[in-house]
Amino acid sequence: MPKKGARLLGGANDWKQNARLGYLDIEMCWDAYAEGFKTAADQLVQDLLDNRVWPIDVLLYPVAFLYRQYLELRLKELIVVSGRLLGLSREVPIHHDLMSLWKDVRPRLEQIWFSRSNKMDNDAIEDGLHQFCDADPGSYSFRYPVDRHGNP
Repeated sequence: MPKKGARLLGGANDWKQNARLGYLDIEMCWDAYAEGFKTAADQLVQDLLDNRVWPIDVLLYPVAFLYRQYLELRLKELIVVSGRLLGLSREVPIHHDLMSLWKDVRPRLEQIWFSRSNKMDNDAIEDGLHQFCDADPGSYSFRYPVDRHGNP
């Protein structure tokens, strides 16, 4: 347990153990946040595959949440970046609905770069997003054991 007065968040004495925060402009932060969630999930999965951590029954929740959060942040980043390229709105929605975000992003992507193979890639992305939405429609299923109404 931490001691009263212990700094839980803050700088370490060794500069190599300190993260640099707040130095990127806001558009670059989307990438940093997204990459952080994905890298953490990838590391947990690798540790599970290498049998360095267990049990998978418990770690499934943070792994799935980290990947879902990664997808949400990437979609929101694509709204910002595509908006800049196309002269469209760069306002990021505050909701967590992956399919709604994808419905905003996909036409922008296809306007920027359209090919038959790109359409097939987008169809595959959409299928994967549907799978996440079926399991966790509002970004709560992997964070809490109950929904906002107390239902499992």
